[in-house]
Amino acid sequence: MIAPYHGGIRIKQSSGNIIYDNIFNNTVNVRFDDSSQNFWNTTKTPGTNIIGGQYIGGNAWLKPDGTGFSETCTDADGDGICDEPFVINSFNIDYLPLALNVDRTSPRVEILYPENMTYPESITLIKVNVTDNSKVGRVVAEVDGEHNITLIFNGSYYVNTTVIIGEGHHWIRIYAYDSAGNVNSTQIVYFTVSAPQRVWEGVFVRLKYFYYMNYKRLAVMFNRSYKLAVQLGINNETLSRALALRNMAEREWQAAWEKGVPVATPDTRTFMHLRRAFLYLQKAEEVLERSIASKG
Repeated sequence: MIAPYHGGIRIKQSSGNIIYDNIFNNTVNVRFDDSSQNFWNTTKTPGTNIIGGQYIGGNAWLKPDGTGFSETCTDADGDGICDEPFVINSFNIDYLPLALNVDRTSPRVEILYPENMTYPESITLIKVNVTDNSKVGRVVAEVDGEHNITLIFNGSYYVNTTVIIGEGHHWIRIYAYDSAGNVNSTQIVYFTVSAPQRVWEGVFVRLKYFYYMNYKRLAVMFNRSYKLAVQLGINNETLSRALALRNMAEREWQAAWEKGVPVATPDTRTFMHLRRAFLYLQKAEEVLERSIASKG
């Protein structure tokens, strides 16, 4: 309601009115002439209110200069209702004034992987950092002009681990959208995949599979051996040494999964992590087996 001469609403010799879900946008929004108490909100109810919020309650109290109560109030829980009531006078209070939360801030987005460099193997991971003052809606990657790769939040970053970008020159740009419809994008990052010919590629793949499968087998054996060692009363120093080796193996195992399923990732670093994980766990199992044999 915009009425510059008498205010947004003039209540004359009338009381008990129920007035809610309106927009008042005047220097003086309410004028009273010989009137007492009126009611300026209904019960908080789910539904789209007059300014697009998720709850119907009271009214939107604006001013032409942007200093209206609804424009400046605090809405800590983000429900679209001001945290404090709007007091017109002692008899007239809007207990559920609408909060005008206009989010015009775009997400902040940064490409972490791939970088502007040459890679010796196919890219099987896209990793991006995205933050927003409200809520991130979706994040997509445009690779070589194909703007259709969706990234999923893994608890820390937005990633895609199903992509395979093979040999050649490539570029990537990330688009991030928030729940308010704001969008931001990164600069284009150029990178190259130039995979050298692997003479021993077949052997390399078989070795990765060997370490992968035998690590899983050893993990089962270690758990059984550790339980037996505890039952036999093996000393704490031996148990602690075995656990320390097992923990080192577990860290290497987790590192091997950073770029996807280890046996499907053409990355020599993944192979090294798998190998170290197997060797550490093998040593841990040997420590337990020696201590158990000494009890026999």
